[in-house]
Amino acid sequence: METKKQSTNWKIATIYYLVGGLVVPTIIAAAIVTFTTSIPIILGHKYSFISSLFNVGVAPVTVIINIFAIWLGVKYAVGFLKKRYIIEDVKDIIKLAIIYMVIVNGTWALIDFGLQISKGIQLVDIIALFNTVISIIFFYIFSKKYLLALKSPDRDA
Repeated sequence: METKKQSTNWKIATIYYLVGGLVVPTIIAAAIVTFTTSIPIILGHKYSFISSLFNVGVAPVTVIINIFAIWLGVKYAVGFLKKRYIIEDVKDIIKLAIIYMVIVNGTWALIDFGLQISKGIQLVDIIALFNTVISIIFFYIFSKKYLLALKSPDRDA
């Protein structure tokens, strides 16, 4: 069995955020975008109306899929950290990870939304911004549920 490492809270929170809040959800989002953008190509111009309906209809579903992706990322990250690190201050790790997520994901979403303003805001742009807010909220909820479960009764009382 591998020996667990003692590390600073900010380092553990960074790993936790990167794995659970960024990498896993991004991989799942990339798969979804690849799938949804291939539908118009597969259906061709002959069915362009159906293709456009499919893309607009999929946009709200991405919010639900994103929640699932965040859940999956958190579960994976918690398992990863549990095996490799001694976690002492769970609440601080959650707080730092949320701060990282707000800064990175929030900044990215606002920049993306700002760039879309010049082109005209569409429903997909609003859903993308909403999706970021939902991601942060559910990352917090899932973090509280799964990371706090790692807390031993004699610590962080």
